[in-house]
Amino acid sequence: MSQASIKSKYQAKYILNALSCSNCATKIEKAIQELSFVEKVTMNFAVCQLIIKGDDEQVEELTDKIQNIADKIEPRLTVINSDKNVKK
Repeated sequence: MSQASIKSKYQAKYILNALSCSNCATKIEKAIQELSFVEKVTMNFAVCQLIIKGDDEQVEELTDKIQNIADKIEPRLTVINSDKNVKK
């Protein structure tokens, strides 16, 4: 395996403040899963928590991307990055 094919991995945890609609939570989860660098999304509606795993290539912009997705689905929702651990 060449060095070019090895990518850093990340896991990031987010709180979705003011998430009150389970249907909206599902739509947000599906939209985030469609991002090319995201491998897995886990939404826990009961605690308004989102865990995202994927390639590290765009992790710095991830909070903004999630907020943009949320604004289109549930505009009053606020995305808070509660934990970000970059793993290699």
